[in-house]
Amino acid sequence: MVKLVWFITRPETNIAEAESMYQIGHVRRGMRQENLRSFRISRALQPQPGPLQEITGLGLPPVFRFSEGYWESFEDIQECYRSPNGLAALADGMLNAVSRTPPTPLSVLLAEEEELPSGGRIGFDIFRGRFVDARPVKLFVFLKLREGSAAEFDQEYRRISRPIELLEHVGPHVISRSRHYSLSLGKARQWPPENAEYYERVLEYYFPADERLAHFVSSEAFRQVIALSGSCSDSFLPIAAELQHVFFTTTGDQPLSAGWLNVYGETA
Repeated sequence: MVKLVWFITRPETNIAEAESMYQIGHVRRGMRQENLRSFRISRALQPQPGPLQEITGLGLPPVFRFSEGYWESFEDIQECYRSPNGLAALADGMLNAVSRTPPTPLSVLLAEEEELPSGGRIGFDIFRGRFVDARPVKLFVFLKLREGSAAEFDQEYRRISRPIELLEHVGPHVISRSRHYSLSLGKARQWPPENAEYYERVLEYYFPADERLAHFVSSEAFRQVIALSGSCSDSFLPIAAELQHVFFTTTGDQPLSAGWLNVYGETA
């Protein structure tokens, strides 16, 4: 399974209107992509858990949303983006992933997932088209590995991640490895663009609720993950996000948190 991950920057003004347009426009176009097997969008938590703010030194998460589309193969992705629906979704994604001032991370990754053993799993109700838990969350850790350190990182991560397998409320637990695929757009352009920010590994942890995430990022197991990330990478970026899985129809029922509304001086 190959997935396409987009970094989406936060709107400059009127977050409620921007979110409504995202759900009505972008998500619906994304759902129509040919060969798409799964489609998940995640919005960064605001505020981020305290330990993550300490690691990044940032008061606001540098990425607002993450869009993840899944296909069986890169060939299926290529076929998708030769089609009218795929090109419409790609153009829309480019508009949503524009850089801002001050600069924010701009990244588009093509990656292959490996799901590792885990003690828990968040539930999804296929009849209602939504997660069973009221507010499941996900933790991303994006890593720019030092040259030649990928094999060392993978081996050491498997060792230190074994205690995570035993944690009851973590799962799925995934490591994604970026692949240097690129989509040709005519004769002169490609996607992802050559100047896109690139991460070789993405660690992903799912939780049924905020408090389980908060417990994990304060744990010794996560401290070891951060220590390894620092020793093998030039930089790494941990971001916690609330999940929305798009399933057949757009529910559009991911209310804005008080944290994000406060950032923009808006009310629910």
